[in-house]
Amino acid sequence: MMKRLRSHKDSTAVNLALGSGAARGLAHIGVLKVLDKKGIKIRKICGTSIGALIGGLYAAGLSSGDIEKVILGLDRKKLLSFFMPSFNLSGFLDGGEIMEFIRSVIGNPVIEKLSIPFSAVATDVMTGKEHLFVSGSLLAAIRSSISIPGIFAPCRFGKKYLVDGGLVNPLPVNHLNKKNGEKNIAVNVIPPPNRGYVRSRLVYPREKNKRKGEPLLLEKIPLLKNIGEDIKGRLLRKISRFRSRPDIFSVILQTIDIMEYKIMELGLKENPPDVLIEPDAGRIFPLQFFKREELIALGERTADGSIA
Repeated sequence: MMKRLRSHKDSTAVNLALGSGAARGLAHIGVLKVLDKKGIKIRKICGTSIGALIGGLYAAGLSSGDIEKVILGLDRKKLLSFFMPSFNLSGFLDGGEIMEFIRSVIGNPVIEKLSIPFSAVATDVMTGKEHLFVSGSLLAAIRSSISIPGIFAPCRFGKKYLVDGGLVNPLPVNHLNKKNGEKNIAVNVIPPPNRGYVRSRLVYPREKNKRKGEPLLLEKIPLLKNIGEDIKGRLLRKISRFRSRPDIFSVILQTIDIMEYKIMELGLKENPPDVLIEPDAGRIFPLQFFKREELIALGERTADGSIA
C-alpha cells in the first residue's frame, strides 16, 4: 500500500512523474494545485505526453493557478482550432496550432534554464526506443511527447521521428532519480481496460424521443417523414448499427490505453513511487478536452486524499 505524503512533516522536496492520458491528463493541474496549496516544493519533474505538457508549463515558471487560467481561458473556437485536420499523411493533426499557442504563453525556453529541472519522454517510432529530452527546446520536447500515433504527425528531431512517450514509458517514475530521502510522487490517469471503457465509451450515446423511441437527429430529416414505415425502420436499424461501432479515433485511443496500462503496471513494479495518485478519469473520453473544469477538480480531490 502506498504511503500518504504528510506535507507538514515531510520537509524534503518531492520529485513528480506526470503520466500520459490525453484530455484526462488535465487532472494533473488539480494535483499541482494541491501541492502548491500545501507548500510542497517540487525538485524535479518528468512527464510523458499530456504530463510533459502540464509539467513543462509548470517547470517553465507558471504556477498551478496560472496553468488553470490558461486552460480555462481557451474559448470553444480556439480549442477546436487545435484539432483541425491537416493534409499530413503521417497523422490527422500537425500540431502547429497547439504549439503556437504554447509559444505565446511561455515563449521558447530551453530545458536547461527552466526554474525546475525537467525531462520529457518521447518514442522513436522507427526504432521503438525511448528518447528522453533533458536539454534543448522545451517546445520540441512537448511536441514530440504529445504526438499520439495516428492522431498527430510524428515530430522530426534530427534524424529521428518522435511520437508519444506513452508507447514506451507512460508513467516515467524511473527517471526521477530519488536522492537524499526525497519522495517520489507519480500521477496516473490511465484507467484499467477492464472497467468497461469499450462498452460505455466507444458507443455513441443515442438521444431518443420518448414518444417514438427514435433518435431525434433522424426525425429531423425531411425525407424520413414521407417514406413508408417499413423502409424507415430498416434505415433506422442500419444507422443504429453503424453508430454503435467505434470510430477510428476511439479504436486508436483505446488500443493505446490498453497497451500503456500494461506497460505502466510493469513499470510501477520495478520503480514504485512513494505516493501514487490516480484520479479516476476513465469515464472521460481521451479527446474530451472541453471537460476541463471537471478534470481539474477531480485531480484536486484525489490529491487531497493522498496528501495529508
